[in-house]
Amino acid sequence: MSGKKNKWIAFLLALVFGYLGLHRFYLRQNGLGILYLALALTGISFILGFIDAIVFLVMSYDRFNHKYNKQWYEEGYRHPRRFPMRSKQRKRIKLRNKERSISDLKERGILHFKAFELEEAAEQFRRALEQSPKDVPLHFNIACTYARLEEAEAAWMHLRSAVEMGFDDFNKIDHHPALAYLRIQPDWLSQREQLQSDGRENADASVGQPLFQQLHALSQARQQGILTAEEFRTKREKLLKRNVSPPSETKNTDSA
Repeated sequence: MSGKKNKWIAFLLALVFGYLGLHRFYLRQNGLGILYLALALTGISFILGFIDAIVFLVMSYDRFNHKYNKQWYEEGYRHPRRFPMRSKQRKRIKLRNKERSISDLKERGILHFKAFELEEAAEQFRRALEQSPKDVPLHFNIACTYARLEEAEAAWMHLRSAVEMGFDDFNKIDHHPALAYLRIQPDWLSQREQLQSDGRENADASVGQPLFQQLHALSQARQQGILTAEEFRTKREKLLKRNVSPPSETKNTDSA
């Protein structure tokens, strides 16, 4: 039988027909069901069925679902009457499943990219971007993929998106081997200059933001893998020095 299994049906089957193993067949444990049938003439399956009925009786709904309804348990299933799921719980579960899906797509895309299966890599990255369009590393990865596919226009488009969203490692753009195709194009210098200009505009815009917003943006870049731990510490220290005046300077300013 397919579908979600009910604890009380399993209990009744084990209590009444346990010696025939019907509860095991119900729970899709066909091997055990056949074993119970084989032991029916010996009387052992009567004892086993009764024990199973007691186990089902005292087993909690969560434990039963975790064991016999694993797919619902993993998606956050809880008994609707005893454990009603709140809307916040549903949202958290939905978000967790979405993040897991994006992470899987990223990993598959990177594996395809390293194996030079570029069309497959681009497809995985595109599917991930559909779910997370503001993911900066994804834009950079797909730009590298398109560059290796010699699709310059698409590569530049995603590089611009990455820069607009905070990517500022232009050294990587200048030296990353996957972007070599872009660097041999006639319009490399003009495109690179425009990219640098867009990056400066974004940097200037961020300077006017409150300190906590700038720190939050740095933290997000670290979590997304845009910055290494060392780069994150360096940028955070510079940001704090720029926004927090030393005590001596504060004193002079007040006196003036």
